[in-house]
Amino acid sequence: MREGVVMKDETDISKSESFGQMKTERIDNEESNKTATENRALLAHLRKLLKTNKFMLKILLAIGLAFAAPGVGLALAPKITASYIVVCFIFLLTGLNLKTNELVSALVNMKFNATIQLYNLGIIPIFAWLIANALRGINALDKDLANGIIVCACLPMTINMVIVLTKSANGDEAAAVFNAAFGNLLGVFVTPLWVLGLIGKSASVDFLHVIIRIVQRVLIPLFVGQVAQYKIPSIRAFVNKHIGKFKAIQEYCLAFIVYCAFCAVARDRRRKNSNKQGPVKIIVTILIQVAILFISMIGAWTLLKFLFQNQPRLRVMGLFGSCQKNCCAWCSSY
Repeated sequence: MREGVVMKDETDISKSESFGQMKTERIDNEESNKTATENRALLAHLRKLLKTNKFMLKILLAIGLAFAAPGVGLALAPKITASYIVVCFIFLLTGLNLKTNELVSALVNMKFNATIQLYNLGIIPIFAWLIANALRGINALDKDLANGIIVCACLPMTINMVIVLTKSANGDEAAAVFNAAFGNLLGVFVTPLWVLGLIGKSASVDFLHVIIRIVQRVLIPLFVGQVAQYKIPSIRAFVNKHIGKFKAIQEYCLAFIVYCAFCAVARDRRRKNSNKQGPVKIIVTILIQVAILFISMIGAWTLLKFLFQNQPRLRVMGLFGSCQKNCCAWCSSY
């Protein structure tokens, strides 16, 4: 009888231990599944973040490679490849993709165009002048760096950067094409006047040279693309079928232009030993440039949201067009 009781107790203990072990395993499995789910969610979030910002990652990679090995980019004949061939190719793709009526609509949108040009060539130079002089007054900047920031702000918007950024963000590409070209024409007259008025130095720009450059690099490739789009239906169908790939190609083209531009900057720094400015001054100047750009973008977005409430694609283009400056401008402080 005692043996039977003992065996029963041992059986109950064994069952209890088995149940406890199963419960522990179930808890471990639940925790493992929970961890795996969290890891998958994190990876999905990271993939989405990289996909959303892949264009900016390309630009940062291009800048890093330029400073690491500027000789490679300079060996690719950037004055021909980056300045002409790649730029013409970007506008050829733009002409193949844009509808003519979109370009006409962008041309006649006087209110929007005037807002963009006034902000880019009017408000930003005054704002940068105020900031630079205030910082110079408290000895945070020396005269040369302050003047460099002011000159940067007086320059017109970039052509390539504005168009590719606008297209990448699904903005109004036609408005970007018109305002980029028109802004650079205005800059021939407006920039020297601002430089003379704000820092007291005379400057001049070869108007004929600017016209020739815009015609060669912008208008002719754009016109060829428009003609091919309407006269050769197979090309139009091909472009419409692979529109995403063409968009990616334009982004890579712009990254190449940025790469070549920063290769020249890195070369000049090494040749002129520009580090004599000191790392502190360089960092301060970069932070000031970033702050001016950030505040300018906030102001531009607020203004555009007020003036063009129901036109989100125009607001996207306006954000880039209002605040972008020539690539070399943001490097000049070095």
